[in-house]
Amino acid sequence: MSTIYFNSEHVEIRAISANVKGPRAVVKVELVVVGSHELGFLLDDLERAKADIKRQRAEKAASAKKAKGQPAIGHQQLLAIPYFGDRS
Repeated sequence: MSTIYFNSEHVEIRAISANVKGPRAVVKVELVVVGSHELGFLLDDLERAKADIKRQRAEKAASAKKAKGQPAIGHQQLLAIPYFGDRS
């Protein structure tokens, strides 16, 4: 889980809106930032949150793929050995 921190002395929430289509929603938050340092910290936090989400999704997909690729014990595919008759 990621957290985004901003100082209320330097950041003001201007508007919040949501667009919902089916099970997904896009939430837009408009912020007014006073000060270049605060803007830099806020953008850095947003990039870290984005990277954390991407990493967590990749780990989840890799573990699901790994679990799916391994057959359960007792359900392994049998190997076929060809027999071409008695060639003596």
